[in-house]
Amino acid sequence: MNNKPTVSVVIPTYNYGKYIKQAIESALNQTLPPCEVIVADDGSTDGTDQIVAEFCDKVRYIRYEHKGICHLRNALLNEIKGEWFLNLDADDYLAPDFIEQSIEEVMSGEETLAVVYPDRTYFGAKNFEVISEEFSVQKMKHRNLIVMNSLINTAAAKSVGFDIAFASGLEDYDFFMGLINAGYTAKVQHKSRVFCRVHEKSRTSAIHNDIYRTNRLIKQMVVKYPKLFSKKEARDALDYYNVTTAMRMHILQLLGARHYLLTVLYAIKYFVIVLFHPWWIIGDIRRLKFLNK
Repeated sequence: MNNKPTVSVVIPTYNYGKYIKQAIESALNQTLPPCEVIVADDGSTDGTDQIVAEFCDKVRYIRYEHKGICHLRNALLNEIKGEWFLNLDADDYLAPDFIEQSIEEVMSGEETLAVVYPDRTYFGAKNFEVISEEFSVQKMKHRNLIVMNSLINTAAAKSVGFDIAFASGLEDYDFFMGLINAGYTAKVQHKSRVFCRVHEKSRTSAIHNDIYRTNRLIKQMVVKYPKLFSKKEARDALDYYNVTTAMRMHILQLLGARHYLLTVLYAIKYFVIVLFHPWWIIGDIRRLKFLNK
């Protein structure tokens, strides 16, 4: 056990005091204990500090001025003592052997390995499971395969950091693409998992439902990593997230969820947008100009 890398568990939070106790307990009760558990509070106002104080010296509590998740994670990178760290969202929790199984993958992985990511069980507003896809650089150029609730190499993370230009969304995706751009790889582990809480309205779902913002952020990412994307790969990535495709996907999702009235209303809305605002043509022209630079 002494030959295994040290692992810190970091729990970023903002007004998730009612959930954080379960997250902390799941980190402390690991079959392979972490070298430290850090709660990074982004200026919560719901008494999170008092809940964390119940764990006494078992948990290190750091309070920051509220600046958002990118600033918080960058600040945390300077506090982590472990050679690897496990990011755990404050409203989620870990299976008891999560760290042990993830470290086993690290021990058998290549030197370029920087991320071990898990399968997930979602609960709360929706209940379902996700079996993570095997890591592929090509697939990552189309969509993010990795969740932030993963085991991450500390030195690699410090070399890349979190770009505040993506503070409005997709900062995790950009972070993992930054690692890939720097020559690092990732690996999935299927033996243990993280349990992720689904809220009625979450920041992630709001970002993905905002088709204009997602399209802009993907274009921003392609521009950021010109050596990583060929012209064809950049075109494919932009096509995958283009606005018209997102509209169709949104309507299909509503239909699949049997929200028939919303399906009709959004279909009318998108038809009107396409009819009177031919921005998709302008977007294609701009995209082609960008790809030909």
